[in-house]
Amino acid sequence: MKKFGKTLLKTFAIALVFGIVAASAFGGVTYFLGEQFDITPFVIREEAYADAPGGEAEETADPGETEAETENASPQEEAGQIEEAAGSVAVADPAGKSDADLVEEVMPAIVAITTMSTVEYSTIWGERGTYDSESAGSGIIMLQDEDNLYIVTNAHVAEGANTLVVQFIDGSDAEGALRGSDTTRDLAVIEVPLAEIDPETLSAIRVAPVGDSTALRVGDPAIAIGNALGYGQSITKGVISALDREVTATDSQTGISIMNHCIQTDAAINPGNSGGALLNAKGEVVGINEIKYTSTDVEGIGYAIPMATAMPVIEQIIAREVVPEERAAFLGIQGIEITQEDAQRYQMPLGIYLAQVGEGTAAEQAGLQSGDIMTAIDGNDVSTQEALSRTMSYYAAGDTAEVTYMRADNGKYIEHRTKVTFGSRND
Repeated sequence: MKKFGKTLLKTFAIALVFGIVAASAFGGVTYFLGEQFDITPFVIREEAYADAPGGEAEETADPGETEAETENASPQEEAGQIEEAAGSVAVADPAGKSDADLVEEVMPAIVAITTMSTVEYSTIWGERGTYDSESAGSGIIMLQDEDNLYIVTNAHVAEGANTLVVQFIDGSDAEGALRGSDTTRDLAVIEVPLAEIDPETLSAIRVAPVGDSTALRVGDPAIAIGNALGYGQSITKGVISALDREVTATDSQTGISIMNHCIQTDAAINPGNSGGALLNAKGEVVGINEIKYTSTDVEGIGYAIPMATAMPVIEQIIAREVVPEERAAFLGIQGIEITQEDAQRYQMPLGIYLAQVGEGTAAEQAGLQSGDIMTAIDGNDVSTQEALSRTMSYYAAGDTAEVTYMRADNGKYIEHRTKVTFGSRND
């Protein structure tokens, strides 16, 4: 029993000593951790945002002083300091406008465009006929003057249309007319007389803000707006994937080749988006949506024409004025329009076939010959009689322009360009 009592006493003494040592060690470790890893994230935030305008940290001259105050603060005071610190962070790093805010601001400048055109067809039995075809596209309100509203879109949306109906943000419609186009750049301007637009609609729409497309960087956010599939305006979002991409495409309807140095984006560019806006992070139009790369091997590649490229063309088209008949330009040709069916049957390009070139006329002096097929004047499509007449109406006698034409060479048509100085019909 004596041995057992001694053993029990020793065990109790050892346990007591161990408890005292353990408690001391735990307190020391706790104190050490508390000193080295001060769990006060709001203090760190205050220091990090010490220069924030309007933040509480601006009043904290000495971070150490803040820590001392925190150590003695009550839980309620600490909670208040945390809220103050969070407030200073929010002020210092503002989120800015949301995508919804940006879209809401620019949407009044975007329109839906519905076109009606006539398509020719022939059957295997040789029967020929026509039918009306409806297409959808998008446009951007770019300018408003005393008489007209000017809407920018792609040339492949507007060219060849019998009617152009523009739908505004409030759902109202107005019929527009093609002011002019540059098919080589795939740009066109539609004008709508202000007299044809309701006053309520005029107060609802706006001119689009234009941004600097040369300032874009790969990785910048991008938003595409357009009349996708003709269902009405919708948006897609992505990034700027690449810049200055050389893109060449052929219009399946006109056969005209289009070449542009484009912005590449993974924001979806769907049918009907053509002519719509590509926005930057500020909600400014930096590109005109043009084309989508379609392939089973590729996803998320769409292209837009940079505004730095588009604006000079747009301004030139809008600035054009119809020349009075007495000063009108004269080319001196007799031409026949090559339809799509004729082009397919005879393996010829679309355009105006020069059946005759007048002797001594501007056309002959420029080197044009019978059998040539004229396709463009200064980049403006003249593949139809209507397009040729409209384009020629902007030139006066004595003006100089570049004529694009195709000439047969060993069974193939080769593209050529020549400068022509227009004559006068009176001459």
